[in-house]
Amino acid sequence: VIICLKADEEEILKRVDDTRPLLKGDRTERIRTLMKERDIYYRRADITIDTTAKSPHVVAEEIIDLLSLREDG
Repeated sequence: VIICLKADEEEILKRVDDTRPLLKGDRTERIRTLMKERDIYYRRADITIDTTAKSPHVVAEEIIDLLSLREDG
């Protein structure tokens, strides 16, 4: 099972620091570009969870719930 964790651009900007080599320069534009370039791969995931404004605990609970539904179905 492949799980894609995604967030909106603003959330990603909050979460990353200036040391990310792929985000050198205009970080907002780089994030936007990388998201577009990678979208074809992200869409291949079996499960996609938007993590925007969610704590790691909430995201983990969502993953567990979704995986248990898959096992039950």
